[in-house]
This record gives sequence, C-alpha cells and structure tokens, in this order.
Amino acid sequence: MEMASKIPFRSEYERKKNTPKKLSENLFYKDLNFMFNRCNELWTEYSLPAIGDKGREIKEYTSWKLKDKVLYLETELKRYEISRNLSDHTNDDYLFEEFETFRISEVKDHFNKDNDFMLMNAVPFSDEYVDCVFSRVDWHEFNWGENSLLIRNLEINNIKCFNFYNIK
Repeated sequence: MEMASKIPFRSEYERKKNTPKKLSENLFYKDLNFMFNRCNELWTEYSLPAIGDKGREIKEYTSWKLKDKVLYLETELKRYEISRNLSDHTNDDYLFEEFETFRISEVKDHFNKDNDFMLMNAVPFSDEYVDCVFSRVDWHEFNWGENSLLIRNLEINNIKCFNFYNIK
C-alpha cells in the first residue's frame, strides 16, 4: 500500500506532453512585413491587421500606443504625423475619454527626416517641421482601410509603411 500511494496518477508520457496554445490566442497576430521608406530605412509595411487595434492586451492597441508614441504614416509622396494632444492629457489611469484628441500633420520635407533626425529632435515635431491638417480629432473619426486612412474630409491613400517613435 505504501508503494502504491507513491505511484503517479499520470503516465510519464502524459506529463511531458506539450499542451497546444489555444487557437483564440493566435487569432489576432500576423507576421509583420518590413519595407524601406523614402529615406531608405526599415519601417513596417502598412496593412490593416498590422495597424489596427488587436489582441487581448490593451497595450497592443494602436490607440493605447499613442499615449507615449507618435505614429508616422508614409505614402509615395507624403509623410503624416499622428500624435495625441498633450494638453488634453490629465490622468494616466484612463484609456481614452471624451476629451482625448489627436493632431494630424503633414511633415514638411520628409526626405531629409531620417531615423537619426527623428531620434535627435523632439517628437511630435514643432510647427516649423509640419503643417497641421487637423488640430483636434477624436479617435472614433479615424477610418482605417486596407491601404488608406479617412479622417473627416482628408483621405490618405496608398499608405506604404508606418513607424512609431517615442514622445520626447
């Protein structure tokens, strides 16, 4: 009886068997493709699954990332900056409330704004480097498409790539 009580209930094979991950945990993830931007630097290729809010973790949402990062979108001819209005920020403990707004700007002379320039200068850019298109846009006004973004009357078509930079 003493030896029988020490015998494990499961076989050695069952104990070592790997349990597969749940399918639902992998539904939102997709391999990201990378491409070169107009400054010949590596950025993430734009696609709706890559940019959209995804996953179970709130910190994986694009809307959450914009709390401490700035999003840059690049087309064939232009680069756009999407940043949160820092003056609206009053409390770190909320996701987005009614007063959370964003600024959409077109970057001037973006061919000269490589990663080194972005890391050395304050992000989001000051008015000398960008032309503000919309100063106050609610997150719900962003309509993301397969290769485009529609915000009010601004339609950004043929988006090629995007990148996030930390706010300084």
